[in-house]
Amino acid sequence: MKLAFALCLALLCGSALAQSSIDIPLPNNIDNITIPISSSFTCSSSQTVKILNYALQLEYMQAEYWRQARDVFQGLGNQTVGTVSAACRNQSNVFNRMQDIESQDNAHASLLNASIARICADLPDGDDKNECFAVKPCGFNFSFPQNASTTDDYNSILGKGVQLEDTVVYAYLGMIPQVLDQQVAQLLTRIATVDARHAAWARQLTGQQPFPGPLDSPQSRNQVKCSLRQYIQKPDCCAGWQRLQC
Repeated sequence: MKLAFALCLALLCGSALAQSSIDIPLPNNIDNITIPISSSFTCSSSQTVKILNYALQLEYMQAEYWRQARDVFQGLGNQTVGTVSAACRNQSNVFNRMQDIESQDNAHASLLNASIARICADLPDGDDKNECFAVKPCGFNFSFPQNASTTDDYNSILGKGVQLEDTVVYAYLGMIPQVLDQQVAQLLTRIATVDARHAAWARQLTGQQPFPGPLDSPQSRNQVKCSLRQYIQKPDCCAGWQRLQC
């Protein structure tokens, strides 16, 4: 009898993944009981939202980098920029590409925000749902040289773009295998390939090999956050960047 009851209880619990509790009817001489369920759906969704917020902060950072870099490069006419190849020496072409990348990174952020909203809306009412939301962008500062005018200035600015874009690609490679939600995994993959194209363009602009090796290496969240922490104005106030051991 005890074994049969245990089996029935297990089946009931297994069928209630999206519920916070289930009511178990018992014989008349025993009061019914309510058993809270630690929902694997809720747990998986919360982990997915954490990954999406991590990607979201990276997209915020990239969009802000290109906005700040574009401000520095704006209004310089047809002056040659750094080690730009002959095919790309028209300043307006470089400026327009920066604007395109900024726009695409902002589009990535919008898509990630929408994905987080979808997952949070599906969570059952409770603390998990109340705490489920998209992070706001941190304050970013890339310490660009004032009144940039030399080749070294331009290479310094663009070099940070190369490092940032490369690191974000490595970040996506590290996070995508951790995602169980196939819709989210597909979104992150489609963003990662575009960010890789941004990285290749920035590399070519600075005279570097656009595709430096046959394989890229994934990086952990801690590796990525430690590498990019220098660009956050107040790391200890930035969601996800606090208390890093770098």
